[in-house]
Amino acid sequence: MFDSNFGTRYRRPALAAAMQPYFDLAATLGISPTTLALAWVNDRWFVGANIIGATTMEQLKEDIASAATTLTADAIAEIERIHSAHLEPAQ
Repeated sequence: MFDSNFGTRYRRPALAAAMQPYFDLAATLGISPTTLALAWVNDRWFVGANIIGATTMEQLKEDIASAATTLTADAIAEIERIHSAHLEPAQ
């Protein structure tokens, strides 16, 4: 079913507050938010394939390079803490 709220749902102020801690964590780790997200997905045992998207060669290189990034247990714990603090920011 088409979600007629899609246009406004992902522009809510709570989303910026939910995203910033991830950006801050990525900066602390010395990686981009994209690399952080892809490395997290690559670390999930239940994911069979990480579907990437790129519209530029630089984006594609970053996506591919993320496969060589391994997050520490502390980084994973921080991601889980951030997620727990912002469970449904688009609601």
